[in-house]
Amino acid sequence: MSRYVRCMILARYTLDDNVSLSDIGEKVYESSKRCLQILSTKLDDKMYMLGNLPSQLDAYMFAHLAIIRCCPMKSRLKDEFNKLTNLVEYSIRIHKKYYPKMYRMYSPDDTNKKSFIN
Repeated sequence: MSRYVRCMILARYTLDDNVSLSDIGEKVYESSKRCLQILSTKLDDKMYMLGNLPSQLDAYMFAHLAIIRCCPMKSRLKDEFNKLTNLVEYSIRIHKKYYPKMYRMYSPDDTNKKSFIN
């Protein structure tokens, strides 16, 4: 981890001198997990966050969800994301519709496709 990233994390999450990086990592994970659950609840069974048409909010959400979904590394957060089927379907739907070439290249659905780290 770079010195800059470590400093930013410590500045954001350290409340006292006894907090370890693993404690901070757990806080970040729990916060991220809670955010995914809230987004899933708000999305419910809608096509997009605000109804039947995409908005800037959908673009913002997709940018973050696609990173989680398409990252070739395993993580607890990715496992949590994959449990929220409406968010997974939402991310795939936007990816296919607005970024079809990228979807074909980087979709995690097919192990024969390129990964971001190759």
